[in-house]
Formats: sequence, structure tokens, C-alpha cells
Amino acid sequence: MPPKSALMFGRTEAGYRLRVEGRGTMPESKAAETFIDEAMTDSGQNVIIDLSGAEYLDSTFLGCLLGIYRKYGGRVRISAPKAVTRELFGPTMLDVALKVCEDFPPIVGSYIAIPSQAMNSRDMAWHIMECNRRLAEIPGPQQNAFAAIARQMARELEKRA
Repeated sequence: MPPKSALMFGRTEAGYRLRVEGRGTMPESKAAETFIDEAMTDSGQNVIIDLSGAEYLDSTFLGCLLGIYRKYGGRVRISAPKAVTRELFGPTMLDVALKVCEDFPPIVGSYIAIPSQAMNSRDMAWHIMECNRRLAEIPGPQQNAFAAIARQMARELEKRA
């Protein structure tokens, strides 16, 4: 039985293709963010985030995508067929904030799996809070829910401090 979620990368002529298979959730979001941050240290590289195999992205993964997209601008592109984009982004209206293309550069060689990242509870809470804060900036039917999650996580972090 295939895993419920997988994050893989492959080299392309212009950089990397990061592929999300199945579910993109909190642990995968941090692993994706770490991978892209490391890939961006080489100024000549670009990253295509391939969502064509994604079935579900939680709010943390969606907020992480928004943060990555804002941070790296044109060096990071998000690719998915329109039907997948509607399914993954529709309720959050994230497609308004993210420019999504439908083309995928071929990879050179094979994909390499990226393990999900386990984080301590404080780091995870901070990551969840930041990702939901980003989503709360996007007007839409779930904006208030994302803001409430971010506020709750901020309160929890304050109690732990």
C-alpha cells in the first residue's frame, strides 16, 4: 500500500521539481520549506512545486506554500492541472494569491524521497501559527477560521514562554 503522503524531489535543467503525492500536512510542509530554503541558497536554481499528485493539503501546508511563494517570488513556481488547483485551493481562495501554471519540467534522473520533519511541540506550534496567519490575510469564507487558529496558537505559545 502506498504511503498517504510523500514528498519527493528531482533535478531539472533549471533547478528542482518538488512533488507532493497524496496528503500534504504539517510535517511535510516543514520538510518542503526546509528543502526549498536550502535549494534557494544557490542563486541560479529555481523550484517547481508539483501538486499534480496531491489529494489534500491542510491549512499548514497551504500557508507554507503562500510563505514560500512570497519569499522567493519568481524563483518558485507552483504547478498543477486546473482541476487539481480548484480542488486544493478552492475553499481557501488561495488561487487568487498564488499564480499556478500547468507545465512541469522533466526531471533528470530519478526522484528522491524527502522524509517528513518531526519538530518539537513549540516549533510545530510556531510553524502552524505562522502558516495560518498567512492564510488569514487572504479574503474568503475561511479567513476568520484561519485567524482564530493563529490566535489560539499564539496564546498557547505565550503560555509556554
